[in-house]
Amino acid sequence: MFASIAISRYLLYALLLALFSCVAYFSLYQLSESPPVWYDEGMILQLAENVAHHGVMGLQLAPGEYVSAGHVSTGFPVVFPVAASFYIFGVSIITARAVAVIFIFLLVIAGLYLLTRLQNKWYALSGAFFVATFPSLYGDGKSMLGEVPGLSFLLLFLFFLQKLEESDFKNVRYAILAGVFLGLTTVTKPLFLIVPVALGMVFLFRWRRTLSNVPALIWCSCAFSLPIIVWLATQFSFTDSATDILSFYANPYRLTHLTDVMAMNFMRFFTESTPLYTLGITACWAIALIIRKRKKQVISYAEVCAFLFTLLVMFAYLRTPGWYRYLFPADIVALFFLPFALKTIFALPLSYTARLKTYERPMVAVLLSLFILLQWYYLVFGSWISGTSQYQITNTLERTLGSLDSKTSIFVFDAPAVVPFLLYDTYTQYFSAGGAWVAGEDSLVSLKNGVPDVVIMSADAIPSAQKYLGHYTLLEGSDKYSILRHK
Repeated sequence: MFASIAISRYLLYALLLALFSCVAYFSLYQLSESPPVWYDEGMILQLAENVAHHGVMGLQLAPGEYVSAGHVSTGFPVVFPVAASFYIFGVSIITARAVAVIFIFLLVIAGLYLLTRLQNKWYALSGAFFVATFPSLYGDGKSMLGEVPGLSFLLLFLFFLQKLEESDFKNVRYAILAGVFLGLTTVTKPLFLIVPVALGMVFLFRWRRTLSNVPALIWCSCAFSLPIIVWLATQFSFTDSATDILSFYANPYRLTHLTDVMAMNFMRFFTESTPLYTLGITACWAIALIIRKRKKQVISYAEVCAFLFTLLVMFAYLRTPGWYRYLFPADIVALFFLPFALKTIFALPLSYTARLKTYERPMVAVLLSLFILLQWYYLVFGSWISGTSQYQITNTLERTLGSLDSKTSIFVFDAPAVVPFLLYDTYTQYFSAGGAWVAGEDSLVSLKNGVPDVVIMSADAIPSAQKYLGHYTLLEGSDKYSILRHK
């Protein structure tokens, strides 16, 4: 017996070592170049740089002139940690993405704690491996965006919600911690505004128990309001139009013919591999929940909330341009819960035969191991993130823009990702965010008159910007960015 316990313990330690080695390797691999810095990340890094250097949560349009972060889709729970990293270690892609790596580890650790509490350590470890071998964790997570931080806070909220439920909703400390992390989750990105909706649905479904736990809900609500207040104070200014902000949050890409867009995205769940994958793992989870419910097993508030969140993410995806990264949060949450769901489904037919029942554990272990190995194989040999070693965009921008001195006036034309590479704040900026949010239009007159010394823009923007570039000639260009100098 003691030998068996010792073997089990050493196996657990070995698997944990393998898990975190996998996460560390793929998180740190080509950290500054893979994936390349892009539009949204550039805006977030600008906010962090301005907070670190000027104490302003805004985007610079011209030296000393800022526009609020009201239309940036990421809040202070992401921006402030990056700003702290910039303040301490200096502004660079590495110092920003080091924070992203910390959030990736936090996500995995929070998932381990939550699933160990809800199920057991082996299913928690399997779920963590499912997530760690999921390529999008590194494709979306290494960029300093808001999805992984928001998911980290979400899992921590669910963990304390579970602890609160275990205390029969009597522990004030757990109520406060659950409220704080719920608030941090909610304000990280607009997508996570659906988390309170999911939680409200859970309490509505179990309204009798909810009415008996009002004091805990009051403590949780008070704690929840603190991050909300900070978010409102930092994200918006008095000049922001409430109507415009709400319209942006409801339809950030200003899409027209939403019915057609939603119908097209709905069909993606049956015709394209990534949405089909999301639908498949979520369906497995749903089937397992039905089986457990029919067996009259208790399903925790935390798991029901997580499941409803996943469904709401899939529904919210319908009103987007159809980019797969909007399904990423649903994938991560479902993957954490998938091992126990697969076990529940797989064990159902085995339970009718006593002989097969004895082989349930090894057969489930083989099934979960195969899933992990298939995902790992795709991560290493077939995923987009495994083929990004050739990128040298960060190196090129650091080398080229690092040669510009403080006396050079720079105009950044709709390329916010290049701003963190500039060594000085002597730049003017215009951006359109795909037409969803336009700022800096007044400065286009100075560009047309040839006032700036250097213009930096996305290579794709040159055709549409030709009317402003009469005084400039191409100095250096790539497939991503072009640098023009005054003739």
